[in-house]
Amino acid sequence: MTATGLAVAGAAAGAAAVPLFGPRTAAAHDATCACLTSWSGVWSVAKVSGKYLALAGLIDAGTLEIRGLDVAADKRLTVGARYTVNFPAGFHPSQVFGFGDHFLVGGGLEAEAGRVTVDYTANPAVLASPYLVGYSPELDSGVVEVPMKTLRPALFEIVGKELRELPLGAAVDGLGWGHVGDIASVSSTGLVALVSGSTSFESAYGERIVVADSADGGASWTGATIAAGLGESWPATLTVTGDALLATTVGQDDRRTFLQRPLGSAQSWTPADAGTDGQILSTVAGRDGAVVFDADGDRIRRRPWSTKAAAWTGAPTDARFAGQQVHAVLTIGGAPAEWIAVTQNDARLVTEA
Repeated sequence: MTATGLAVAGAAAGAAAVPLFGPRTAAAHDATCACLTSWSGVWSVAKVSGKYLALAGLIDAGTLEIRGLDVAADKRLTVGARYTVNFPAGFHPSQVFGFGDHFLVGGGLEAEAGRVTVDYTANPAVLASPYLVGYSPELDSGVVEVPMKTLRPALFEIVGKELRELPLGAAVDGLGWGHVGDIASVSSTGLVALVSGSTSFESAYGERIVVADSADGGASWTGATIAAGLGESWPATLTVTGDALLATTVGQDDRRTFLQRPLGSAQSWTPADAGTDGQILSTVAGRDGAVVFDADGDRIRRRPWSTKAAAWTGAPTDARFAGQQVHAVLTIGGAPAEWIAVTQNDARLVTEA
């Protein structure tokens, strides 16, 4: 067992470390569950009790797992041990987070939203359609009852091999679809979960942002909608800076809104218009607020945001590390001032000055 209570899977416990990013052989691909999406299949990284742990794998193939990340003296990252974790059936994890020595994972859990009766007798030919994947009724029956699935926001603590849910309860009432998109800690017992959702599974996904607060480590929650009417929005982010909690939203029209509130305060969120310049990829804590990473075509840019002035403090510049263009940025749940810079050759741990 590790300090986090995770059990190392025997197949990978003694495996040699391999690069986290960059060119791979087929054997290395199989050994690390690397894939060609999200830069080697690493979707989210957390820092738990000083260790770096990643959610990695193929989402569509259902092969997501927890992997350790080893940090060399030059901050280069390699994939380490595989940990055995039993994700619940129907759970779609999206974020991992370190809360002291607690390891959290957020996402969405499948739930039934109702059933509809479909009558195919008006067009019997559809019964034999090769495009009707997973549906092969007897030809003399064209009426079926189809369950409608949605996602409900879900947050779990990983305890050993199992997951223990921290129910968000009434904090997310009114959402017909949603998932936990980001998590932050504001004190030794204070947690904040950012939920991207909609009032119905038939509505635009991510049309509103709900923030759930817990003062007792996830035992109970209160919630508030901080943004609505976003349409098919981009993923939102949540960051703890030196003096504020900062949330970013980007609506379907590319309108950016930053919302912030003082740390340790129950004050309402103060919005600030940040222009219409496309998707925000991630935010990390900076010297005077936050450093914001966004996409400009195939480039990633960085730009400072002041939480004191609630405004940009400089023009965007290319995100570079050691003279190389950064191709991807991964933030680290539980370490708001740290991030992973992915370049053409490797990935390295960066601590924001």
